[in-house]
Amino acid sequence: MHIEEAGRRGLMEGIEPVNAYVFIEHLDPGARIRPVLKSLSGQPGVEFVAQFVGSFVGFGRVCVDTLAELQDLIAGDFWESGVRSSWSIVIPTWPDIPIAKKGGSDFCALVRIATSGSGNAIDVGQGLIDAFAGWNGQHFGVALVSGKGYDLVVSIAADSTEQLVEAIFDRVRTVSGIESTETAFADLRNNAIGGGHGN
Repeated sequence: MHIEEAGRRGLMEGIEPVNAYVFIEHLDPGARIRPVLKSLSGQPGVEFVAQFVGSFVGFGRVCVDTLAELQDLIAGDFWESGVRSSWSIVIPTWPDIPIAKKGGSDFCALVRIATSGSGNAIDVGQGLIDAFAGWNGQHFGVALVSGKGYDLVVSIAADSTEQLVEAIFDRVRTVSGIESTETAFADLRNNAIGGGHGN
């Protein structure tokens, strides 16, 4: 990820307070996803949790004051809840654009994006913002993140799954500099936990 480029362009002001994402891709043998998500939702700093269908089965968004606090929670309360997955930290970049999964929604798609070798992640993120200008869906958010294999996370919320798919093909995949994407979908109407489906 091009963190140094963000710094040179004056777009990064540190990561505290910390917004972090966890993409739950696997569980301990015998564990079930919904009890794990329910337990996670009751832990400190957790603002949104939901089950997804795609390259990960669960997603959580956490906001805490410091990196040390997040580390303690990952090693303590979150671990006890059954979360064993890696985490990504949001690098503040676009102050006027909601970070991924911070907006009301019924149906949601989360897209993890890897940029190409020649693609600056910040330029790709700005391209996504431009591509969604005037979009009439419920929510669009994007975040520059730390993470293995991806540089950006986009959240798209809409009234229907058809509108989500249309947005992915007509807007996300038209932006230059994207090398690959991974997408997961969720019906949040009776699924989102912790803060309700409006966060």
